[in-house]
Amino acid sequence: MPETYVGTSGAAGRAGIWATIVTIAGVDVTESIFGNIVIDAEEDSARVADLTIAPASTSFTVSAWVGKPVTVDIAAMHTGSPTSVERLFTGIIDTPVLDLAGRRIGLRCTDDLQGVVEAMDAAAIDAAIPDGYYSPAIFDPAARGWSRAQDRLSTVPASLDLTPARALRLTAWEPKFAADIAFTAGGLAWGIPLLVASGGLNAYL
Repeated sequence: MPETYVGTSGAAGRAGIWATIVTIAGVDVTESIFGNIVIDAEEDSARVADLTIAPASTSFTVSAWVGKPVTVDIAAMHTGSPTSVERLFTGIIDTPVLDLAGRRIGLRCTDDLQGVVEAMDAAAIDAAIPDGYYSPAIFDPAARGWSRAQDRLSTVPASLDLTPARALRLTAWEPKFAADIAFTAGGLAWGIPLLVASGGLNAYL
């Protein structure tokens, strides 16, 4: 995503207008999404998305939702139509939870990082972690998939995960010389709490 996303930057003194777009099994279900969409991404872990849908049909099988592909995008709406569409999440439904009272289904989705790596052959894993070291005296020679990747990751200062578009990537732990995104006072609504070491107090930018 660009440093300044057009959907939130606004123009000529107007507030930015943006919206999310959700698809399940290739079908746009944005109008059926209820409440917030929460996406959690951590290094060396599968990206997780939680959302709630009010199904259009009153007749369905909850278990049939498991494994269906899911995408979540953000789009600028200042023109009245989606533009500058950026992917936030690509994955599958892992756990559907039925809310009988609300007639909704809570969906926990995952990018299935472990499953993706588990399906890779040894050569592909070694290529994805090119600087990883291997020793038969330390690691299991029969290790495959996720275990093989974890063995090699333990020898390099980097993390393996999937991009929002579900492409495998290796990210170095070392900070970049220049920040990807810089926040200023003018771009903050409430400020960022900082711990002041000398007094143990919270300060705000």
